[in-house]
Amino acid sequence: MDNPGDRPAHEPPLVIDFTAAWAGPLCGCVLADFGWRVIKVETSTRPDVTRRLGPFAGGIAGLERSGYFETLNRGKQSIALDLTTETGRQFARQLCDRADAVVENFSPGVMERLGLSYAELARTNPSLVMVSISGYGATGPERNYVAYGQTIEAVSGLDAATGYAGGSPAACGAPIADHVAGMTGALGAFAAMRRRRNSGVGCHVDVSMVEALLSLTPTGLLDYQLTGHLQEPRGNQDDRLAPHGCYPCAGEDSWVALAIGADGGWHALCEVLGLGAAKQDPKFAGQYRRWVSRAELDAIVAEATHHWQADELTSALRRAGIAATQVLNVDGLNLDESLSARRFFAEIETAEAGRRLIPGRQARFSFLDAGLRVRAPRLGEHTTAVLEELLGMADEDIRAARDAGALR
Repeated sequence: MDNPGDRPAHEPPLVIDFTAAWAGPLCGCVLADFGWRVIKVETSTRPDVTRRLGPFAGGIAGLERSGYFETLNRGKQSIALDLTTETGRQFARQLCDRADAVVENFSPGVMERLGLSYAELARTNPSLVMVSISGYGATGPERNYVAYGQTIEAVSGLDAATGYAGGSPAACGAPIADHVAGMTGALGAFAAMRRRRNSGVGCHVDVSMVEALLSLTPTGLLDYQLTGHLQEPRGNQDDRLAPHGCYPCAGEDSWVALAIGADGGWHALCEVLGLGAAKQDPKFAGQYRRWVSRAELDAIVAEATHHWQADELTSALRRAGIAATQVLNVDGLNLDESLSARRFFAEIETAEAGRRLIPGRQARFSFLDAGLRVRAPRLGEHTTAVLEELLGMADEDIRAARDAGALR
């Protein structure tokens, strides 16, 4: 078989994964979750950075013990290929010639310097789909800027609208720009493969992290473009709904989030919380009036909720037909009945840390098994098998390449 088109129809798409950290590995993770065969390229001299990041199983650091790496690289194979060597780059090109897709999140220009650019690879594999993820995209005046998820959030304007009213801009916590970019890359790969099915021709999917994040946070940008108004931090306030936000409950750092729209929800909330006087107050009659008086209304609701246990209040509000949920910490998420019922968490046998729970697929499909049973790979675990199967290499040739430092 000299090209991907010769692969039997029943075989899954083959992906070569040149990624590290979060955005790129997440893209490959989603593809692996959908049954694609994803081969991760790394080396012991420069492993994926997340292998060295916690949390580690049992609190013991190790390249095969990171929950971070385990989650983002589940279901993949690993080949230890040193791209600083000519032999390593040659093997990489040969693998890409056999692949349906390539995913990478190097800085723009790195794949070109390695001889692995889309233009170069498409000469010998015109049906190849390549997904590149970078901070500002492969073109434009900012293409070479260094980017991290947190700086992307600031550049996108998201931080300027995040935080408490009257306060300073605030970061979101976890770098959601990486998550959004990784999912955007996976969606691009699916779309490109569908297009290839009809045309037979591949393409280059160029994902800019800042553009991906902007596509999910357009309101502030459009508001300024149309009205000249700059959105500022406003806590949990909504443009239309009140009460809307997180309200304190009994105990330390215990909260319930709720949202009320039409009068029916407001009346139900008053019944649950015993807010008879507020229910009769004309300044709270109607959705718009409640929104205008939202500061006073928030204080009234908070005074009522802080006497409740968060889980009990959540149940009472839901029974009354109100959109509400307890604000959960990690322990609460592990015990959440809805997540358990949907088998969101997957228990897998890791390489060195025994059986562990990790987050599962972000969506369920009738054609996919709901469970995940394939752990993340050991570094270089599949090097020999991949080279033998895909490149037809003999044992002595693999040993020679390893002795020469191309496989490590």
